[in-house]
Amino acid sequence: MPQGPSDMPTVMYGVGATKAGTSWLYRYLDTHPDCAMPIPKELHYFDRAEGFFKRDLAALYQARADKLNPNAPRAIAFRRYILMLRDQAANDVTYKDYVRDVAGPAPLFGDITPSYALVSTDMLRRMTQVAPVTKFVYLMRDPVARLWSNIRMQASIKAERKGGDAERFATEIARDYLDDRSKSVAARSDYVGALKRLGAAVPAGDVFVEFYERLFSNDTITRLCAFLGIRDVPGDFGKMVHQGTSMTLAPDLGAALRAKLAPQYAGVAERFNDLPDAWQAKMGAA
Repeated sequence: MPQGPSDMPTVMYGVGATKAGTSWLYRYLDTHPDCAMPIPKELHYFDRAEGFFKRDLAALYQARADKLNPNAPRAIAFRRYILMLRDQAANDVTYKDYVRDVAGPAPLFGDITPSYALVSTDMLRRMTQVAPVTKFVYLMRDPVARLWSNIRMQASIKAERKGGDAERFATEIARDYLDDRSKSVAARSDYVGALKRLGAAVPAGDVFVEFYERLFSNDTITRLCAFLGIRDVPGDFGKMVHQGTSMTLAPDLGAALRAKLAPQYAGVAERFNDLPDAWQAKMGAA
């Protein structure tokens, strides 16, 4: 049986995938009356504990807090988060204290950090022990569309930092992935591996897997709310979040990405016999 203090809310982990609707999900739950969502959205607690995420988030958010009125809610939220990061311990006591502090009386706390999909089976098991009830949500998007969206985001950031043409950077990142020179991009594209680790670490009834292409519907939200044990509140499907810079995917590059991702299409198809139309179209073209 999962162990945890009786005053802990249900803890929901949004474990990915990157660029598959997790920001929209955060915004939906952040406005839900039964949910408490942290600031910032991505806590990076468990991936940092396993060495996947090494950026100095305490310094980053301290710099952001310093630009705000010290009494502003966002500044207070940043300081609370920074304290949790600096006191991070292997027994996760600081994470549990943080969850209780942020959640207050809310029955659900959500930690949506897509890179949690990269952590090991052992770390996923550790995450199940944080509270008596833990739930995992994993969203998948057509592999080529998700990958290209992720690449566009990385390319735009690179162009902003270094100067230069974002589309050229996007092509370079894609070519690095095709030539097996980008472990990070490859890992985030590995739905099959993430599903395997989740299946080994988390009881099936505690994992909600959905497709990005079907996320934005009242039927999906109704099922999600039932899974999370919260009231069924309609979602706002009129506003997408973090769509990113538009860039054209060259046909030859798109074909190469489809071929590279063919094992992902096939692996997911083995588990789910009702893939969205966009997936099936790409599979047929691969």
